[in-house]
Amino acid sequence: MFEQKTLKAAFAAMALTVLGATGASAAAVTFFNGLDAQATVSCTVSCDGLVSTDPSVWGEEATLFNSIDVDGDDPGTGVGLNDENDWVSAADGGAFTGTKDESPDTTFESSAKYVLIKLGNEPSIGLIRNTSGGSQSYTFTNLCEGPDNNCTGGGLSHITEFGMFDVPQIPLPAAGFLLIGALGGLGALRRK
Repeated sequence: MFEQKTLKAAFAAMALTVLGATGASAAAVTFFNGLDAQATVSCTVSCDGLVSTDPSVWGEEATLFNSIDVDGDDPGTGVGLNDENDWVSAADGGAFTGTKDESPDTTFESSAKYVLIKLGNEPSIGLIRNTSGGSQSYTFTNLCEGPDNNCTGGGLSHITEFGMFDVPQIPLPAAGFLLIGALGGLGALRRK
């Protein structure tokens, strides 16, 4: 016969197991323009930012780039979607076509493999790599607000998403039946 303490311990162990399995570690990427931090982008699961022009160097302290014209077709300082497509394709070694959001919220959801951010009116461009393998939320924080900051950029001008992950649909009703079955099994054990 199971005692009440044994059942409580079993329920506590199951709860800790479920909580441990669903817990995710968040990440944040801080973008620098030279020595000064300009912005931070936090993600709910995992991400990193492009550190240098070497596409193999990614990290939590990333670089804001002033020019991303890799093929020389844009002699001005402006940044167009073609330049963004070329730059991300060169960084990844693939061929990407981006989807631009001209007025994003500071918190946004994306299942893109790469998210390009543009700050202010200057071409201050940063690249985030989604390392979660699926959809996650991003939060942009402008670090240029305040009198003591030596910032050249501004707020979030736009984002461009490249290469979407296929996010499978998980049937939630099946989880309910499994939970009911497990609770029924524990109830049966208690009666013995």
